[in-house]
Amino acid sequence: MALVYQQDINEHTKIAVWLIEEPVSYFSKRVSPLKKISHPLKNIQHLAALNLLLELHADFPFQQLQIAVSGKPYLKESAYFFSIAHAGKYAAVITSKTQQVGIDIESNHNKANMVANKFLSENEQEMIRNFSDELMVNNTMAFTIKEALYKLDGRGGLRFKEQIIINEFSNQKNIIVSKCEIKSDTVLSVEVHSIKVNELFLSWVVN
Repeated sequence: MALVYQQDINEHTKIAVWLIEEPVSYFSKRVSPLKKISHPLKNIQHLAALNLLLELHADFPFQQLQIAVSGKPYLKESAYFFSIAHAGKYAAVITSKTQQVGIDIESNHNKANMVANKFLSENEQEMIRNFSDELMVNNTMAFTIKEALYKLDGRGGLRFKEQIIINEFSNQKNIIVSKCEIKSDTVLSVEVHSIKVNELFLSWVVN
């Protein structure tokens, strides 16, 4: 079993991260893919994420799974709200019986620095620089925050730089809490929580 992180956010909400060490056959015996994926890594990531749903909820109703036009998987009848993410050899999920959720994971790398101007405003970049003493706060973590919010919204098409806004960072017992806004038809104010898990940045949001 390669469960490297699990937490009950509250009595209705769970989060978990899986380190993929098993062959694809391990997952394909337990779950079926939502769609055909020819790329081997993406296929096993997809199956590992679905397997995590089964690990958290033995009664998870896979037969109700659908894929929205935006590409977001969802349940036709909302027994659970959920969000999935994967990066490299890791998969992550968050589930809730009562609230919408979003999650993202990323390995720390220079790619986010190279494209920071595309998804971070000047004010956001300045905030990150001011938090430079906090090893967790960097452009990669900021990307996971915005991606988790994008998944929470679920409709697709949001512009990261203009419509998903990070207003403030704070360190609360080694968890970075970010006060954020999603600006669409209305303005939604939410908090995103971020931590390090091994070499990963992990961000999640519950609303």
